[in-house]
Amino acid sequence: MMNTAVVLACDDNYVAYSSCVARRIHSNASTKIPIVVLADCVSDRNRAKALSVCPHIEFVEVGPLLEGKPFSLLGHLTRATYSRLLLAELLSGLDQALYLDSDIAVLGDVAPLAFTKLIAAPVAAAHDLPMYGAHRQIAKRPVTPGRPYFNGGVAVYDLKAVKSEGIFENAQRFSFDHPDRCAYHDQDALDQVLDGRWQVLDWRWNAMSFLTETMPGLPIVRHLTGNKPWSANKTDIEPEIISLWHDDLLDSPWPELFKSASGGIEVKDRWLRTKICEQLPGPRGRSARFKRDIACAYREIERTVGQLATPLL
Repeated sequence: MMNTAVVLACDDNYVAYSSCVARRIHSNASTKIPIVVLADCVSDRNRAKALSVCPHIEFVEVGPLLEGKPFSLLGHLTRATYSRLLLAELLSGLDQALYLDSDIAVLGDVAPLAFTKLIAAPVAAAHDLPMYGAHRQIAKRPVTPGRPYFNGGVAVYDLKAVKSEGIFENAQRFSFDHPDRCAYHDQDALDQVLDGRWQVLDWRWNAMSFLTETMPGLPIVRHLTGNKPWSANKTDIEPEIISLWHDDLLDSPWPELFKSASGGIEVKDRWLRTKICEQLPGPRGRSARFKRDIACAYREIERTVGQLATPLL
C-alpha cells in the first residue's frame, strides 16, 4: 500500500481547530491513516489538549524551519500557512500527502483521496471557482492568462515528484521575491510554479464558501473560506456545519471558542439579489450571470472527474 498521510498545519491560534478536524478525519476513515500536524511553536500545554481530542495526531515541529524566512504575512494569516511548502523536506519517508486546511468540515471519508495515485501531475487540487467569478482578482493572479487556478486548502502531493522537481523550493523563492503577487500567500506561489500543471479534483473534495445554495449535492469536505462556524458571524454557513462545529468544540478543551451567532444576511437574500442582477449590463450583471451558471460548472466537474467517496452527514 502507498505510504501516505493526512497533513494539517497550525500554530497556537489554530491548534484547537486542527485537533477537531483530526478527530473527524480519524472517526470517518474507512482505512486508518496517519495524521500529521505541522506545528509552528505550539505550546506543550496546547499539544496535550490536542492529543486529548485526537490521540492519533503526530506533531512535527516546523518553527525552526520557518524562522527568519521573509514570507509575506498580510491580513489575518500567520507564517504557519507556509508550512505546506516544507512537506517534502519534513516527510521524506512518505510517497504522498493529503494536505488539508483546518477551517473545514469533514463530512465523509478522506482516506480514498489520500490513497489516490496521481497520474496526470505532481499535485491534485480543486478549481478555485469563487476566484473565477471575481474578475478583478483573477486578473491579478500570478498565472499565465487563461490557465486554471486552484485552491490549496485541499491538495494531494506526490512528494517524490514534488521534491525531484523542486516545486516547493521554487514556490518559496517566488513568495520571497514577489510578495506583491502573493495575496493568497503560498497558494499563489504554488499556482505560479505549477502554472496549470495540476490534476483536477471533484469540487466535493473542496467545496468553498461560494453560493452554497447552488451546490448540486453534499460535499465531502466543506472548506469554510469565508466566515467561520465558530465565529459570531455565521453568514452563508449551512446549519448542519454550524452544528457540527458546535458539537466538536464543546467536546474539546476549548468550548469558549464557539461564539453565539450575531445574525447576518441570509443565503436566500443573496440568491434573490443575484436573480435581480442577472438582467443588468456591466460587471454586476456579468457577475450575477456567472453565479447563475455555477451549478452547471459543479456538475461538469463531477462528470469529468468522478467521485471517490460519499458524504456521511
